[in-house]
Amino acid sequence: MKKLLVVCYDYNHDNSINANAICVNEIIKRLDFENINVITTHDTKDGIKVKKTQNISVHSISINKSSITGKLLFKEWENRAKNYIVESKLVSKDTVILTVSFPFNMHNVGLYIKEQYKEIKWLCYELDPFAYNEGLRFAKSAKPYRLIKEKRIFSQADRILLTHELYREYSMKGIFQPYYSKFYDIGIPALIEFNIKEGNTDKSTYKLIFTGSFYKKLRNPKYMLNILNILVERYEYELHIFGPSLKEVENYLDGTKSERLIVHSRVGKSELTIFMENMDFFVNVGNSVENQVPSKIFDYISFGKPIINFYSIEKDTSEFYLKNYPLYMGIRENTKDIESVVKELDLFIRNFKGIIPDIEENERMFEKYTISNFIEKFNTILST
Repeated sequence: MKKLLVVCYDYNHDNSINANAICVNEIIKRLDFENINVITTHDTKDGIKVKKTQNISVHSISINKSSITGKLLFKEWENRAKNYIVESKLVSKDTVILTVSFPFNMHNVGLYIKEQYKEIKWLCYELDPFAYNEGLRFAKSAKPYRLIKEKRIFSQADRILLTHELYREYSMKGIFQPYYSKFYDIGIPALIEFNIKEGNTDKSTYKLIFTGSFYKKLRNPKYMLNILNILVERYEYELHIFGPSLKEVENYLDGTKSERLIVHSRVGKSELTIFMENMDFFVNVGNSVENQVPSKIFDYISFGKPIINFYSIEKDTSEFYLKNYPLYMGIRENTKDIESVVKELDLFIRNFKGIIPDIEENERMFEKYTISNFIEKFNTILST
């Protein structure tokens, strides 16, 4: 089949940490391409590194930080990536390009390459919105400018792949009407074929795990952390947190952190999976916007373990999927009676430890969200 060029942030095969990079990894290792090149970032100052594994070559281009703000200089990286792709002759007329945002600079690279090689097919995959990203802190006055940039990308891309949430939203916005025919509702490739194992066999211990990132505006963990800090201390449970730093966790707590609230360093997907297999309960914090869903919930579902979801808005995107999951407890964050919530959580944990869902029923309910279903859609899009 044709060659594939992927442009994605922070990709590192099975050791990827970034949620979008994890999704990209699940996609490309299931595709039938003779040659796959991935253009990505790395945060060391040793220029460009190339690593080849079978048919996948990863080209890691260093990204610098501002000496003033400490922020990553994505525009500088974008320009380096454009030049590198052209100079390295990674594109030919039979190349398919897949660019994945966030950040939006990945699509800018795709636009540049499309303008140089008009005959190639360009797939723009938006896992995160740009102009309509309410989770980002940008001035409202910047929205028209961001819309112009996004519309330019959409006008040049051959196919626009969207999550279910973005497809629903974008298909109702008249400003995107010229691109409706390019929109594809493809979802998120995060629900691997069900990986249901017994896990923690010690009946005297109860282990909970949270994976992912905290965002004060998009995914505020304050309510969840304070509830669970009380819970694990009182009932001698354990909460393991992967992703945020110890300082981040402590900043959200009203009191002293329990020793049973254990903060781990950020680890790659393959290592994290081992930890997850040995946990009893998964914890999620829903987003505060209606057009984004934490991809981790599909990963959680695939393990077939009880899931606790803290959410803050009525149309919570996590709740939309989890409400039909048989081992689920949802907690609305406007509950003022903290003591009642802690007791209800304790009861749920004691009743559902070690319980697994009916595998066939789970597969029936969530089959359309699996990676195999995603790949089938993706291959259909490639062939059209």
